[in-house]
Amino acid sequence: MTLPLGQLQAGTPIVPGRLTTSPTAAIVLSEFRYAHLTGISTTTISNQPGILHTISFQAVATAVVTVYDNTTNSGSVVCVITGAATGTYLLDVFLLIGLTVQIATASADVCTAFAQYGS
Repeated sequence: MTLPLGQLQAGTPIVPGRLTTSPTAAIVLSEFRYAHLTGISTTTISNQPGILHTISFQAVATAVVTVYDNTTNSGSVVCVITGAATGTYLLDVFLLIGLTVQIATASADVCTAFAQYGS
């Protein structure tokens, strides 16, 4: 039996390494991975559920960066960051579908750290 993500219980531990299917067992993630994005673009980073850990801006950006819980630039918006200074935003949000990042209006130099379920 696979535990649907929508049925996660508060306090369920999350452990990198392997996937378990018991509702009382830990939910297992891959190790954190990164994606480095530059310019004006729309990039699907992951087509699997997981966690978006951080978004880092490597240079001051006047761009509008929109993060979607989806495999395209539509649907559930996780966050919109406008005109970010150099630095890192800690998010640690669950993604039920996937991860797509859209950089619009101006170039940006962005790095995301994320983990996928079971891979």
